[in-house]
Amino acid sequence: MLITDGDENRFGIKSGYSSVNSEFKNTATWAMRQGKWETLTMFTYADGEEYQTHGDGADINGEDRGAANPGESKLYNGLVKAYYQANDDHRIGMTFEYFDRSFDEKVLSEEGWEIMPGFVYSDVSVHDNTNRMRVSLDHEWAMNSVIADELKWTLGYQMTESQSDNYDTTNWFPIYDDRIRNRERIAQDDSIQFDMQFNKVILAENHYHELTYGASYLHNDFSLENTDHFIQSGQPGVPPSSAPGSTGLPNATIQQWGVFIQDQAFLMDEKLVLSAGLRYDSFRTDPESNDGYVDSHEANKNDAFTGRVGAVYHVADAFSPYAQISQGFKAPTVYDLYYIYDTGAIFYGNPDLEAEKSLSYEIGFRGKGSIYQYEVSGFYNEYDDFITTQKVGTDGPTGRDIYTSVNIDEAKIYGAEAAGTILGPVGTYTKLSVAYAYGEDVNTGRELDSVAPLTGVIGLGYDNTDKTFGALVNYTMVASKDAWTEVDNVDAPSYSLLDVTAYYRPINDLTLRAGLFNAFDEKYWLYEDLSGKDERKDFDTQAGRNWGVSAEYFF
Repeated sequence: MLITDGDENRFGIKSGYSSVNSEFKNTATWAMRQGKWETLTMFTYADGEEYQTHGDGADINGEDRGAANPGESKLYNGLVKAYYQANDDHRIGMTFEYFDRSFDEKVLSEEGWEIMPGFVYSDVSVHDNTNRMRVSLDHEWAMNSVIADELKWTLGYQMTESQSDNYDTTNWFPIYDDRIRNRERIAQDDSIQFDMQFNKVILAENHYHELTYGASYLHNDFSLENTDHFIQSGQPGVPPSSAPGSTGLPNATIQQWGVFIQDQAFLMDEKLVLSAGLRYDSFRTDPESNDGYVDSHEANKNDAFTGRVGAVYHVADAFSPYAQISQGFKAPTVYDLYYIYDTGAIFYGNPDLEAEKSLSYEIGFRGKGSIYQYEVSGFYNEYDDFITTQKVGTDGPTGRDIYTSVNIDEAKIYGAEAAGTILGPVGTYTKLSVAYAYGEDVNTGRELDSVAPLTGVIGLGYDNTDKTFGALVNYTMVASKDAWTEVDNVDAPSYSLLDVTAYYRPINDLTLRAGLFNAFDEKYWLYEDLSGKDERKDFDTQAGRNWGVSAEYFF
């Protein structure tokens, strides 16, 4: 943002509007350099409504509603960064951020919902508020010693609190009538994180090495406090009351730490680059039962060594083949292990989950010339104990589906990606990309729900010589997804989208932008929104034709 190397103050204002959620968003920025100090201050305020579904959705109450539930949102975000260059060897920085977002929603899609005969919901609304405070200290030290040329470390603390007030009126004849309830859900998530990395260049006669090594540590305390407030009991003579509500999750302490080392060797005048890395990770989750979660579980512990080797050979600028083999390791989350939910579909966590392990192979080539650049790659991933969510049965009395987290003994995901840009005459250019992936449970032969369908993008753009005007037309094509883990999962239809964006700079410090998205008003669903569902509803569609504009000015 600063445009000189000397002492300077620079300010920026950016305002924008997006029709997809009727949001006005404004950001003010101040950047400063004074002597050995540099600072950046930003404040953002946004005021909007709910994200729209496709325009032809029915604006009615109940489960057949197609329009989005009406809602209002507000967002405040403040960020301050300060850096002090103590001397040539030491640079110290501090970051402070505060984020606050609230969202009020009338849940008209659940009006009249009957969870069991005679038990009917009405007047359903939600007030959500999330605030996050983050502070960190970082240090860059030019050590220039035997053990390292440079050390970078960061110590950070983050506190996140979210509160959700869920109001409803229920009737359960003949037990009570017009009972008004607020299910108050408060979640607290505090974390301390430390990251440290050393960098060292080792020179040899005909080559050199870039050595990187370090460590990381994270301590996370997660807690939930749920209270059911019965504002009106619905029973004659029974006063308002409050009682602990089910949290669905235990309070938990998560600790994870790791150490790593990586070496990049540059050979043959940097034409050949060999890399190898090794890391160790340890995860431990300690759950704690309470009034809202009475089940008790043992600690879940996982650790693993993982490695990676790779090579790139720069035959020429136009052609650089590369290959890589790497191991992966993913510990189950608190939600995977312990989460319980029984409103609507039933979900049970699985405290016996094992960590997911993977072995990945990747090969490809990339290149660039005066009017083009491109990259083509293929990958093949093998998984042991792949973590996913599966339907495991149906609840007899209610007919609701039951889901849980499971380990798939063996799974595989393979695919290919290609992307490129070609420069045309007088500032025109073409961008192309395509991505294909296939995932399968090896034991059953069923496809994995989490793998995206074939996707391609064609973009035609223009920038004038001095970059004061430009435009880009993107045409995105997504194939259907008709094979899932469950045979009765509804198909996700194919779709195509046309997006048009443009910018204009009438003066150096002013940029105007505009965009038209889903220009053909395509009705479509994202495949992940249909996972586990047996029908497509308008309520799950993405927005139809929408637009956005913004203006940014620096002075």
